[in-house]
Parts: sequence; structure tokens; C-alpha cells
Amino acid sequence: MSGNVQRHPPDVLNWFCAGPYCASAATHASARATAEAAAADATALQSRLDALRVAHGEQSSALAAARQQVSDAAADSSTARTRLEERELSAGAVEGRMAQLEARLEARDAELRQAAVVRRALHNTIQELKAGAGA
Repeated sequence: MSGNVQRHPPDVLNWFCAGPYCASAATHASARATAEAAAADATALQSRLDALRVAHGEQSSALAAARQQVSDAAADSSTARTRLEERELSAGAVEGRMAQLEARLEARDAELRQAAVVRRALHNTIQELKAGAGA
């Protein structure tokens, strides 16, 4: 429906009501009032429909924008999750390497302690030999 109510010129209504179709002028006036009320209702309903269509369009646009934001957020979240996983793998590799280096350092410290014990023993032996040779 286009929203326009077809209105007939008064002479058409008068012709229609001139014969046996209209009982009186009061009936004619009543019919006209009913038609005008119906036309006013139709106009009001058309205005409401137009307003609802505009609101629907705005809400559809807002919904599309919200869906896009959710999609973008999901993509950002996925990217961040991927970066986090990569960094966790890298941190794991660094921790593994650090554990290896700490183990090597501990082994070297043990070797140095053992070498110090051997050096002291050799030093004492040399001192004893010097003292025995000079006596």
C-alpha cells in the first residue's frame, strides 16, 4: 500500500448517494466521517510504518557495526593468542638453554674445587720434598 487513500471528488459521492444507495444526508455524512477517520488512521499508520522502517534501518546498521567489532576483536584475540604461544615457546627454549648453562657452570665449579684440592696436595708435597731435601 502506498499510504495514499483515494479520495473521490464530492460530485462522485453525491452521484453515488443520489440513487437508492444512500438513505439520507446523515448516512452520507456518517459514511464520509468514517472514511475520513479511516484515511486519518491509514495516514497515521503509514507514518508509524515509515518511522519503524527508519528505526529498523538504523538498528540494522548498528547491529552490522557491532558484529564487525566482534569479528575484529576475535581476530585481534586470535592474533594475540598466537603471539603469546610463540613467546611461551621462546621462553621455554630460553629456560632450557639457561638450565643447560647452569649445569655446565656447576660442573666447572666442581672441577675447580677438585683442581684446588689437587693443587694444595701438590703444593704440600713439594714443600715436604723441599724440607726433606734441605735437612
